[in-house]
Amino acid sequence: MAGFKVSTEIEAPIEQVREFVDKPENELLWQSNAAEREVLTGGPIEKGTRIRLVDRFLGLRMESEWEIVEHHPYFRVDRTVSGPMNLESSWRLEPVENGTLFTMELEAPDGFGGFFGKVSEPLVLAMARRDFVTNLAKLKDLIEADI
Repeated sequence: MAGFKVSTEIEAPIEQVREFVDKPENELLWQSNAAEREVLTGGPIEKGTRIRLVDRFLGLRMESEWEIVEHHPYFRVDRTVSGPMNLESSWRLEPVENGTLFTMELEAPDGFGGFFGKVSEPLVLAMARRDFVTNLAKLKDLIEADI
């Protein structure tokens, strides 16, 4: 299994952060690799919701379908149901003195090697982690600018 966790403190109330990050279409605003997001199921974002994602990573167009497998007000877990890689991502919100701690985690139970090759796995993992850190900085800037 390969994966990583990244966090940032956002100077905004937890409800404001939750409302923003729990909308798949907002990912286009803060995730640099996000090209398309489409909610495939009707109704609110909740456990069982399916989302089609199109991302660009290392020059490749990667289309996948994800399902929300856990959904609580300040915690969400998504897992791929189809696509080039078997992935699980989660985010968690926690109140802190100056606002909200936002933590994202990405895990690849089969490793990143299956799609990119075992030899390149450490490099791909490092690049993905770097993108996540950059994305969290952009998320922080977007939400804090809205205050």
